[in-house]
Amino acid sequence: MESISDLRDALLNWMCGTNFTQPLRANLRAKSFGLFVADQTLLQNTCLVDTVTSIPHVLAILMFPLILISIRCCNANLKGLFSSKYLIKYPGHGRRWVCILLLIVALIGSGVEGALTDARYRHCSHPTQPHLYLPDACAVLATILAILFNHQMEVWRRPKMAWLLLIYWSAAIAGNSIYLIHLDYRQLAEPNIATFDFAVITLALHGILLLNELNVIRLKVVFRKSPRPNSSKPHEKFQDSVYSELPSDLKDPEMHFMDENCSMLSRITFYWLGRLLKIGFKHPLELKDLGSLPEIHQARFNHDRFMKVLEKEAKKAAAAGRMIHLWRVCFRAYWWEVMTTGLLRLIAELVRLINPLAISGLVLYITENEVEKRQKQEPDYLTIQEFFSNGFVLVGLIFVNTITRSMCLTTYWHWMVLMSLHVFNAIQTVVYDKSLRLTNYSNCKGSLNVGQITNHISTDASNIYSCFTLLHQAWIMPLLGFLTISLLFFEIGGSAVLCVAVMAITILVHSKVACWVAKIQKQVLFFSDERLNKCSEMFQGIKLLKLHGWEKLHCESINKVRSKELWETLKVNVLMAVSDVLTFIFPFFITLTAFGSFTILSNKALTPDVTFSSFALFNIAMSVIYNFPTALAYYVNAIISVRRIQEFLSAPEVEKRSDECGDEYTESKPSLSPIHENSNGSSNVTIKRSRRFLARKRRQDESGELLIPSTPPALIPATPPALPNDSTPSPSATSTSPSEDSDNKKNEGLPSNVAVKIENGYFTWDPETNVPVLSNINLEIPTGKLTVIIGPVGSGKSSLAQAILGEMKTLSGSVKLKKKKNTIAYAAQKSWLINGSLRENILFGQPYHAKRYHKVLKACALQADIDVLPAGDLTEIGEKGLNLSGGQKQRVSLARAIYSERNIAIMIIVMKDGKISRQGTRQEIARLDPALYCRWKRAVHLVSESETESEVESETMREERQNLLKQVTKYQMEEEDRRKTGTKDGALIQAEEREKGPVSFKVYAYFLHAMGYRALALIIATYLMRESLKMCANFWLTSWSSAGQQSKESGLNEESVTMYYLIGYAAIVVGCILASVIAGASLVYSLFIAAQHLHDGMLHNIIKAPMRFFDTTPVGRILVRFSFDTAVIDRGIIDTADNLLFYFLSCLSALVISTVAMPLFFIAFLPICLCYFFLQKYFIETGRELKRLESISKSPILSHVNETLDGLATIRAFRAERRFLDILQERVTTNTKVYAYLWCTYRWITVRMDILGSLMVLVTGVCTTYSALYNGLDPSLAALAITYVLKASSQVNLLIRRATDMEIQMNAVERVKHYTSIPNELYLGTKPPSDWPWKGHVTFNNVSLRYAKDLQLVVQGVNVELRPGEKVALCGQTGSGKTSLALSLFRILDICQGEILIDGVDITTVPVEHLRRALSIIPQDPELFTGSIRRNLDPECLSSDIELWSALEIAQLKQVVSGLEKGLDSDVAEGGENFSIGQRQLFCLARAFLRKSRILVMDEATASMDMETDKILQEVIATTFADRTLLTIAHRFSTIMNFDTVLVLSNGKIIEHDSPRKLMNDEDSAFAALARGNE
Repeated sequence: MESISDLRDALLNWMCGTNFTQPLRANLRAKSFGLFVADQTLLQNTCLVDTVTSIPHVLAILMFPLILISIRCCNANLKGLFSSKYLIKYPGHGRRWVCILLLIVALIGSGVEGALTDARYRHCSHPTQPHLYLPDACAVLATILAILFNHQMEVWRRPKMAWLLLIYWSAAIAGNSIYLIHLDYRQLAEPNIATFDFAVITLALHGILLLNELNVIRLKVVFRKSPRPNSSKPHEKFQDSVYSELPSDLKDPEMHFMDENCSMLSRITFYWLGRLLKIGFKHPLELKDLGSLPEIHQARFNHDRFMKVLEKEAKKAAAAGRMIHLWRVCFRAYWWEVMTTGLLRLIAELVRLINPLAISGLVLYITENEVEKRQKQEPDYLTIQEFFSNGFVLVGLIFVNTITRSMCLTTYWHWMVLMSLHVFNAIQTVVYDKSLRLTNYSNCKGSLNVGQITNHISTDASNIYSCFTLLHQAWIMPLLGFLTISLLFFEIGGSAVLCVAVMAITILVHSKVACWVAKIQKQVLFFSDERLNKCSEMFQGIKLLKLHGWEKLHCESINKVRSKELWETLKVNVLMAVSDVLTFIFPFFITLTAFGSFTILSNKALTPDVTFSSFALFNIAMSVIYNFPTALAYYVNAIISVRRIQEFLSAPEVEKRSDECGDEYTESKPSLSPIHENSNGSSNVTIKRSRRFLARKRRQDESGELLIPSTPPALIPATPPALPNDSTPSPSATSTSPSEDSDNKKNEGLPSNVAVKIENGYFTWDPETNVPVLSNINLEIPTGKLTVIIGPVGSGKSSLAQAILGEMKTLSGSVKLKKKKNTIAYAAQKSWLINGSLRENILFGQPYHAKRYHKVLKACALQADIDVLPAGDLTEIGEKGLNLSGGQKQRVSLARAIYSERNIAIMIIVMKDGKISRQGTRQEIARLDPALYCRWKRAVHLVSESETESEVESETMREERQNLLKQVTKYQMEEEDRRKTGTKDGALIQAEEREKGPVSFKVYAYFLHAMGYRALALIIATYLMRESLKMCANFWLTSWSSAGQQSKESGLNEESVTMYYLIGYAAIVVGCILASVIAGASLVYSLFIAAQHLHDGMLHNIIKAPMRFFDTTPVGRILVRFSFDTAVIDRGIIDTADNLLFYFLSCLSALVISTVAMPLFFIAFLPICLCYFFLQKYFIETGRELKRLESISKSPILSHVNETLDGLATIRAFRAERRFLDILQERVTTNTKVYAYLWCTYRWITVRMDILGSLMVLVTGVCTTYSALYNGLDPSLAALAITYVLKASSQVNLLIRRATDMEIQMNAVERVKHYTSIPNELYLGTKPPSDWPWKGHVTFNNVSLRYAKDLQLVVQGVNVELRPGEKVALCGQTGSGKTSLALSLFRILDICQGEILIDGVDITTVPVEHLRRALSIIPQDPELFTGSIRRNLDPECLSSDIELWSALEIAQLKQVVSGLEKGLDSDVAEGGENFSIGQRQLFCLARAFLRKSRILVMDEATASMDMETDKILQEVIATTFADRTLLTIAHRFSTIMNFDTVLVLSNGKIIEHDSPRKLMNDEDSAFAALARGNE
């Protein structure tokens, strides 16, 4: 018993020590006292009170683990929840975590205060008293267990566990209350007592946690509504209840983006991202690994959110007669995110200001020997001032501040980027949405072309995104600057005024530079728009350019614009380099100003505490100086982009048709162009409706009709009568709402047998003019009949169709359509196909009905074509239908219209000069204009499908179609094997190339070679010199402050010391300035040269690529190289390279200085350095692949935009805008998903790097403080080491980030390098004489052709001779090899066997460019380019004006061109959209006339012309080209009969070769069979 008693006494003595309450107890034993006195005595016993307050925490430490283990082991219902990847958070989840973290910090602070108080007792020879800090240690452990307990409560969905937490928080509050009463009895309840302050803080936090727990119990236990289970089994009941509580996002098994559905600790540390990083470390990531994205981050959600605000703003803008204010829309849509992120950033910056004050206190603690002073003091509780003046506490405070700021900034940037992504997505989709409603005039007049719209979606949206990421810099930086100056004034007094002057001058210079940059950036964007538009146009028409040998001419045109763009970019980079130099030298100038004047103005010596606290504040001021102007530059760029988008959103829109009654898209979109909105009263066909009316209309089930303008005579029609079992009759349109009164008036008197009615119609393309293109149109198109529009080229046939579609502006009159859902189907004259399967092109978003579908295929003669495709109708159709012939594309377009189920009309409308000259039935036309009727009847007899295809499917035709397979698949034999095994692929477009793993060293070598190795050596040398001089300056500053401290202590002359060090410091600063200028100039110039070489190399190589490359590569994918990747090389790499060198050398200098100050630091730094290395290694595997995926995911967006703008009329006619918008939103969401994950991985590594950096600061601070106190380390050197490490702790993270950015940005170089290594056509050879070919004699000797080396033959063993001047027609079915044989003269195909001789010269020995310029071709698809008519006819400027006018006269275009204001210099819109298809074909004829070559190839050259024009041109061709060799792909049998020779091809072979009359006389010939089939 005595031993136990002795052990108890020893434990109590150790715990309580010599408690100052013992004398009081001795006095109490000598007196009699009552209960009240006893209570007072107990409350005054500190050890007893501390023991009582620790009881709840000790019990919690014991109980929480036991309860968790018991619940885990005894509850089978929890099975499956332990591996749950998401967390359903209870009310107050975030508030609880914040309070817990603050409570832990407060308890640790209280424990440190107790430990310091105990140390003070021990220094006064008192025994140790652990009761001063052990209760706090127990409270910290219990609090950690409490949050773990709460986490498991949420994971297991057991809200009743909150009762235990409620009990714990209540007991903790009771303990805190007892302790506060104890302090009050001891007269220590004062704000200046540290222990009292900590007790109050912990009591308040415990109170908040108690209230939070009560709220959870109220909502989740007492008033919880239990869902009705679907099962009677307990386990299944529990699972049903759990599933019913899940948000819709979490019910998706592919949802892995758990940012919103994880604990707060996991969210701020991005622990939830571990799954993706683990997958990325094991193997290269694929898109499928990312899963889905929460709805809140998807493009459609943000589009709808943005549009709600935009529609309100559009109404206000329309009422005020102004443009939309896009900034106002953005802030109103995302105001909550803006507010919360601003608050978070404010907290982070306020915390940042504590560190300079802490450094000042730390230096004072070291220099003034505070330890010895405090050892002499009497033991007592610490005051707040004493607590925060302790050096080790200040080191801990710096550590906590660094961690806190890191977490705040990490969360801030994460939220800010997500919000900016939402704005970015909204802008992209809104711009695309608007483009779906643009008038054709806006697209074709040049003000809104494809390149500009692409830049709105890419560049302008990116500028707005960048602005939003830096949004809070606008007010945070000025506020931070003001607070910094205030603290500087506190530290250095009047010298701070001079610092303000230096800062003001620097900011003014930066601002001026930013204004210049913004002004020049506008020019950069302008030239970038122009260059991108020229690139887009060139790649869209690359086949024509190659056939004419003009690719280098267009390349030179692009290079001229590129030179202007690069020159402006160089100006921007030079100005940014000037800004960087100013930023670098600013700390030296401000240090020189402040410390040089400090002694003079204050009569005080410059001491280490003033020096290094001011130095830390200078670093903050430097960030203000750098970030504020940089943000201003981004703001100015964004302002320019917003103005551009505002002008775009205000562009004229197509008029709303009076049949708009069933489409979800068109009816919910008000006009965004209030200034241009048409308001012609009753004559205006634009009709507005209320949403209630639209919703009712949306529910109606109505049918419609079809409109197909085509080649003359143009057929306007569509589907055969409704097919049985495929559709149900639709009711006629009825009026259902008063809000549609205007519509009823519009359709008054429209008989049931009339589908379309135009009354007194005057229409124009230009919304800003009143000059009509179509005049006095009065027309009724009956229901259920066929209508034909005929007329010469340029008479207005297509314009009339566009007017019915609502594509033209109605000047007066009205267009009335029968109000039926999806009224119009449309097959354009120039067929438009999407990059999808053949079935997708026919269905066009409609449900698949097998019976109706196959009837449509049969009606359009497509079934035989489909039978030979590698994947049937699931075979992929290339961009613009590149793997189909012209006839096949037209039939697919027709099948799309027929499948949409419209009625049929029949009527004849004769157009001339934009007016209807005749209309009526066939009999009426025959009576009114017999001559016209005879010509029309003859045309009907002669006209055939462009490739003379018969509807009678003979065995011969099926055999002919086999060759189509060779045009579609890249690997024919593999595809045939797939068909045999039942696996069909049918893909044509190749997947975008993607490197995997680290960026190859060859890519870096390629980029460095483009820079120049000498320039690289100069850059490295000057950067090293700059950083070395910077270190020297800081060591000099250290010596200066030490000398000031010595002069203060010894009473020496302070001014003499100041002058000596001031001159030395100024000399070092001059050296830094020179090195910085040289470094910046060399970096800018070398990267400018690299950007120029890379772009030129890619452009010059890609134009030499074979046509097969362009056939299998979407234009959007190529344009990404010339837009996103080029922008990264032009402007991104230079910033990253500069920052990478700066941060690397800064971290290296921090390591050197810390090692010099304390050599053992290097040993402590090694494990941290290893952690840095492995973290970066682990991260880069995922980050690199995500960046590659992000780059790849951009291409489909641009491809879809280009594809959409090419087929706007078709999309609008079918009312498919909503579906196409959905496709874009899906692709934007995919890109957003990749980028969001990429940014989260950045945040993941940032958190961990910051934690390691904070640990490095803690280790450095503790070690240097200890060494300065006990080992004689110079206080100035210790302060310098802490300052450098504090700065480097954030810079290490930035270094890793920039290194990662550099590797990721090298992906752009990698992708550009790939396009510089694409195999080229053979441009080399021996040039023949200048007048070659002199006769036009062509010989095919056993020629076999293929499109690529890995494809099958398309032409086999051709032996034929074309005599000089011979007129040869090529005939055959689709895929028979006609076009391939004709194009072989231009070496578009690979001549894998035999030889082709032109006038005895093997064409494979002739340079391909020279060969193509020696020949002429009139292609099937006419192409015109942006520019003047003169440039389109003669881009080489080889012909005189007389020759140009002569060519136009021969091509029947002289009257058209002479009627234009500028004549030959008149502008041609993008794609030649301001001319009809027929007119474009005539321009191509004029080109051929100008070339005067001995050989002319015509590929269905008159397919888009009326019969009269065709007849004239055939006569002209017969006379003009009488002495030339003419090779024509047959279009009409009437013209074939006039040729000298006919070559009939089948399956890539010539099966007949003779004159047309001999072949016709032979009834068994294939040519005669084709003719009979045509009849």
